[in-house]
Amino acid sequence: MAELNYRQWFNRSFQQGKYQQLLANLRDRFPGQLDFRVSESPLFLPDYFKERLLASADDLVDQLLRLPEEDLKSAIPHNIQVSPDGSRPNLICIDFGICEGSDGSLVPALIELQGCSSLNYYQYELARAYQSSYDIPPELTPYFGGLDHDSYLERMKSMILGSHQPDRVALVDYKPQSQKTRIDFAATAHHLGIPILCLEDLRTDNQRIIYHQNGSSHQIDRIYNRFIFDEIGRSQNNIEIDLSQAHQVEWVVHPNWFFKISKHTMPRLHNQYAPECYTVSAFPDHCDLADFVLKPLYSFSGQGVNLHPQEEDIQSLANPDEYILQRKATFAPVFQDPQGDFAKAEIRIIYSWLPGEDRPLPTINLVRMTKSAMSNVDHNKADQMWTGGSIAYFCPA
Repeated sequence: MAELNYRQWFNRSFQQGKYQQLLANLRDRFPGQLDFRVSESPLFLPDYFKERLLASADDLVDQLLRLPEEDLKSAIPHNIQVSPDGSRPNLICIDFGICEGSDGSLVPALIELQGCSSLNYYQYELARAYQSSYDIPPELTPYFGGLDHDSYLERMKSMILGSHQPDRVALVDYKPQSQKTRIDFAATAHHLGIPILCLEDLRTDNQRIIYHQNGSSHQIDRIYNRFIFDEIGRSQNNIEIDLSQAHQVEWVVHPNWFFKISKHTMPRLHNQYAPECYTVSAFPDHCDLADFVLKPLYSFSGQGVNLHPQEEDIQSLANPDEYILQRKATFAPVFQDPQGDFAKAEIRIIYSWLPGEDRPLPTINLVRMTKSAMSNVDHNKADQMWTGGSIAYFCPA
């Protein structure tokens, strides 16, 4: 069945009852944890698009690994460097818009990249839920590199735990129980048996990191890092641990990689499917501002993005070096729901890098579907079909 036939098959067989079963599956496994909209539909993408996607993403990863260390470190704000520095990014996320080429075929367009964790365990759970509720054909897969459900879980376990026992590893975020992504935290704890902690829970004891629970102290040897500095900086918090000081702890992913691989890096990358990108101060005179999007370097989830920047917006920037201008990507409205309406989407490839491997490898994907100008789940209305978090299945050739 070609990609179009998979879409036609899905739309013809779609029933609201199946969608409710999908949601019930997720909510029953993780009660009270699902806090964002899940799309009624996965994506079905052809192998030629997968080849373009992976070729572009792999090339970008190789470029990142060749960047001088001083270029990478220059991205880290001086007031929030975590010591000692991390030697490699355990996880890399690369986001592409799904766009339409001049010949009408699907092409990827780089939107953003990040050296941080993502919804690694939730996407596994979502893939299982879609397959269970909708009888997704068994030849389709959301994984890369020959991975399947079991080998993906083993890879994630090896990456997060390393050589440590689960009780000496912790998932750490800021106010984890109030994060929209908390269902991923719950799924991670379910599969690994590790505690979920807030940054405010951490204390130090002779360079060791500990936390107190039920009257006892517990040492942490390895932190699965899920916190975002931008969010911490905007919050009133009671964080006692000083991350700028050296501690006897391993990181997955080390917090400095959040900055090293980020919007700060994008002007240094060049690729067939990477739209032009400049720092504001280096924006060429021959370029038309109307063709570009203004993005702050140090933000996440689409916050502060200006889709239609004007010259006065540029002139009013207090710190122009902390913004980039990226050429707009025109998303393809090619994913039609049963009502005849079209949705757009972006897809994230999640790379992981285990000890002994020469480079990071692609593992699983994450999709955001939208009918608005922004794909982030916060911008999708609850009553709009075919919007929200999803996953892509790739078709055989």
